[in-house]
Amino acid sequence: MRINHAQGKGNADVNASKIMNWIMGFLALLTVISTITSLYVAGTVAERRRVERKLRRLATTDPLTGLPNYRCLMSSLKKEVARSQRTGRPFSVLLLDLDNLKQINDRHGHLAGNRAICPVAEALRAHSRMADTPARFGRHGVVPRTPRAPSAAAPTLAAPR
Repeated sequence: MRINHAQGKGNADVNASKIMNWIMGFLALLTVISTITSLYVAGTVAERRRVERKLRRLATTDPLTGLPNYRCLMSSLKKEVARSQRTGRPFSVLLLDLDNLKQINDRHGHLAGNRAICPVAEALRAHSRMADTPARFGRHGVVPRTPRAPSAAAPTLAAPR
């Protein structure tokens, strides 16, 4: 910036004041842009985390019953086998096969078969212990995993309550 001395000191103060006002306005604009950018990034990150949670749930949950799926069951069993080998504590796996489900599917269609599976899954979920892992196994079976339960106790755990 060039100040003409002939104009006097008053004009220089006015020009400096205009420059300071411009700088302050520019900084305010940068602050607004930064805030908007931060809000956008935060929203994008939150959305990505929501989508990741949904994908994780879809990858480990049977969509029909809402129970853990085969992949989740196998992961859980692998951990339980390792824990059992490390601690010497037993665990049990109960395999439930719904009688005549194939006939229901063949005679009345898969929608009727699905209606037969869902109440069983809900009952398992409602009556399982917190440590158990009731899961959908294949087309028909449902497997409750029961840690710290010896095989002799498995029928008792499976009995209606």
